[in-house]
Amino acid sequence: MRKAPLALVLAIVAAATSTHGSGYYPVVRWVIEGDTQDFASVGGSLPHPNPWDRAHQTLCGLANAKNLQGVIGTGDIIDTFGWFDRSRSPEAIAADYAYDILDACGLVAVLPAGNHDFYGRFVGDPPPPNNSDRYLGFVSARPRVSASSRSASGLSWVQPLVAHYRLLVLPYQADQVEEAWARATIAAKPNLQFFVLQHEAVDPAERPDLVAKTAAARLAAQFGPRRVPVVVGGHYKPTDKVTTFVTAAGVRALFVNFQTLDPRSGAPFWGYVVWLEYNTATGRWCLFDENVLTGERNRFEPTTCFTP
Repeated sequence: MRKAPLALVLAIVAAATSTHGSGYYPVVRWVIEGDTQDFASVGGSLPHPNPWDRAHQTLCGLANAKNLQGVIGTGDIIDTFGWFDRSRSPEAIAADYAYDILDACGLVAVLPAGNHDFYGRFVGDPPPPNNSDRYLGFVSARPRVSASSRSASGLSWVQPLVAHYRLLVLPYQADQVEEAWARATIAAKPNLQFFVLQHEAVDPAERPDLVAKTAAARLAAQFGPRRVPVVVGGHYKPTDKVTTFVTAAGVRALFVNFQTLDPRSGAPFWGYVVWLEYNTATGRWCLFDENVLTGERNRFEPTTCFTP
């Protein structure tokens, strides 16, 4: 029997594993897209494709080559409350359009609730009745998780990342019920490690008043870095683009303020994204910013790598 040339065999293998989310890749990637409310504000006043559309179109074009699994938002998806009602909010239309682009190319969109998503333009504005239902009307179909992976309210859920890592998603100012569900979920899966995603800062040096109020910080302190090695959130300081540090509990914190990586006007998409990648051969995670249009890396922060 005649053997096929090695080059042909390699080409067949490459073709068989050329779709993101299937086959074997040494590196698995996600994009962290934090605080997109400025994208929504701009997008709601511009024709398509607007900068947010272009950003997601670019990610779809890179999905196969980068083995990109999806986009992890950090809350504050839009700016002004009322976005659940498309007839009253251009931002809702802009957000739907932008995430429909990801849906169409098979990328997961993880969209936790931020303070703007819940309360409106100012933190503390009272939410209307059934606010969570209205919020979920936009995002519930997007995270690809089973119903058993959600809390009773549906505002918290578990999103698979890669291997034994899971992303546990919490809403802004998660109440005791949501936090109890998260605690039970982590405790019930001793063989898994959880990255906890919440739209709140947990840096004790900068905002000690927030530490005791943040469910993500309490979970990290309770379970420690072996079970909760990473917390992810949106940074509240507009001057900080990408911020990482290790908490007092030994947990790695990753904060991304994506809205400052791109113009707040109608200018074209600049190309800056923040990658969260996992090397399956070494077990190492890395976070870094890159201009995917020019190849420039680390304009805002040096690459941070860690092995939980």
